[in-house]
Amino acid sequence: MADENAGIRETLRALIVKESFVDENKLVEDATLESLSIDSLDMSMIMMAIEEKFDIYLSVDTELDGIVTFGELVALLEKKVSQGIAEQPAK
Repeated sequence: MADENAGIRETLRALIVKESFVDENKLVEDATLESLSIDSLDMSMIMMAIEEKFDIYLSVDTELDGIVTFGELVALLEKKVSQGIAEQPAK
């Protein structure tokens, strides 16, 4: 699971860099989205990219409410991805 989470973190980092042109070196755990100059349009683009890449849905009104840092966004994504995997029917 640790390797999977590292992959999620790196994929999210790449999506944020691509969609909002943030310097990758600034994407540290406690960096706030505000300090990274990620505005609402950037966030919309990032959310669409996340949903497409990971095949999950993130609610802006509930799940993203209160997300302030990159680390918090990573934790939410890791949780959603693991729930999605857990909810898939056994083959």
